[in-house]
Amino acid sequence: LQLSEYKSAKEWRNAAYMAFVPPKPELPKLKSENHFIPKQVWARSGRSCLSVIVIGSSDCGKSTTAGRLISECGFIDPEIIKRFETEARSIGKSSSKFAWVMDKLKHEREIGSSIELSTWHFTTKNFDIDLLDAPGNRTFVKNMAVGASLADAAILVVSAANGEFEAGMALKGMTRQEALLAYAMGVKQFILVINKMDLVDWSMSRFNEIVDNVLPYLRKIGVDDKSVPIIPISGWLGDNLSLPCKSEKANWYHGWNVEQRDGTKYTGYTLLEAIDSLSPLNRHADKPLRIPILKVHKITGIGTVAIGRVVSGTMSTNQKVLLSPSGIVATVPSMEICHTGKKEVGPGDLIGFRVKDVTAKDIHRGMVACSNEKPILPVEYFTAQVIVLYHPNGIKVGYTPFFHCHTSTFSCRFVELLKKTDRKGNVLEDNPTVIKTGEVVLAKLMALKPVCLEPFIEIPPMGRFVIRDLDTTVAVGVVKTVEKLNSKVPKPNVKRGKNRKW
Repeated sequence: LQLSEYKSAKEWRNAAYMAFVPPKPELPKLKSENHFIPKQVWARSGRSCLSVIVIGSSDCGKSTTAGRLISECGFIDPEIIKRFETEARSIGKSSSKFAWVMDKLKHEREIGSSIELSTWHFTTKNFDIDLLDAPGNRTFVKNMAVGASLADAAILVVSAANGEFEAGMALKGMTRQEALLAYAMGVKQFILVINKMDLVDWSMSRFNEIVDNVLPYLRKIGVDDKSVPIIPISGWLGDNLSLPCKSEKANWYHGWNVEQRDGTKYTGYTLLEAIDSLSPLNRHADKPLRIPILKVHKITGIGTVAIGRVVSGTMSTNQKVLLSPSGIVATVPSMEICHTGKKEVGPGDLIGFRVKDVTAKDIHRGMVACSNEKPILPVEYFTAQVIVLYHPNGIKVGYTPFFHCHTSTFSCRFVELLKKTDRKGNVLEDNPTVIKTGEVVLAKLMALKPVCLEPFIEIPPMGRFVIRDLDTTVAVGVVKTVEKLNSKVPKPNVKRGKNRKW
């Protein structure tokens, strides 16, 4: 009786609520025959490989800027852009023709916003670029964090339109959140792009206002502002992407100049030149093989294909790898980089590799393909240095937020607060009861499920993490030590239909 009364009251409340809420407008639906996804077949030129992620708040023009840059560099057929324009016009979104290069899901194209991380590849004068387009919507920030873990550098897109810049730089604005997330996940090189300058009539005062707000924030989170190129652009018109802007209203812009940490100085005018000024990273080719899994696909006629970025080590065809933490040992008969077969891959390569005799249900995002001789074993307890960025009540024992580490997202509990320290590691207090905003703690943590972690000093990308809660980034940290579950690799169940232990 109580349950039926509760349901009746709930239905009455919902009906009364809907009487005052205007109905949501129906989004135009994209027909299946108009949902065209181009297939890019691309071979590396032999230049240094660099992964660049495009980040920023929602509707700042990330996908349009990325698509226009790819188009101007000649790495997509102009006929495909014309087809996108026709299909986008059919649902009233003709301005999305360049954005659809990166937005490949049907729902993404209908709502006009990125949901998943998407990739495209092109070549510049100095690099082979893996361009990653991250979602800017707060709902899909987990996908952005995963993309940041795969990137070497970031293009931070800030909209110059009235109201959009202010919303992105508010206390919990996504411009601030995504810049902080990218830096915490290991991205140290930034390019600051002020988009939609055509909407503010190439106003120099608006440009200076944005730079005076964004650059100090980047300096605050740890970015070397002297190495950040600052470029006013129009992603839709293509101004200052690969060619300088021809408008007389932009005569006040005389290009950018930066100085890298090694003392090398660069000058330029466009975004493409700024990408070429980035510094290649030192790779961990001498370390054991580690490939965090990003996606898994089941392809008819081919089998199970896993997608991930090689963090360390090398992998060749017909090599046996261990998929941790499940403990499955599989053979890799073939590998591809952008639909081009490879016999060997190394650190920094974003690859797709086929795993033999393994179903797509056995692999998921967050797992790590590793060397069978030197595997990464599952971890439950680990010790980490945590820097609290913002928490209204402070962090105490028992606090259980979400952790983002490489491509894995998991819940983790603070079991013990060992020491409060300063940024240099000097001990200020033993066994503190609470850690407040701005303080640093050495803590023992427990993952609520077995995860793949390694000490930061051994392989940095496998040992840095971000803590998110309260719809914001609460803390960042690095793994100091780990307690492995077993000294031996767990044996998987033989029968595919049963749930595995891990």
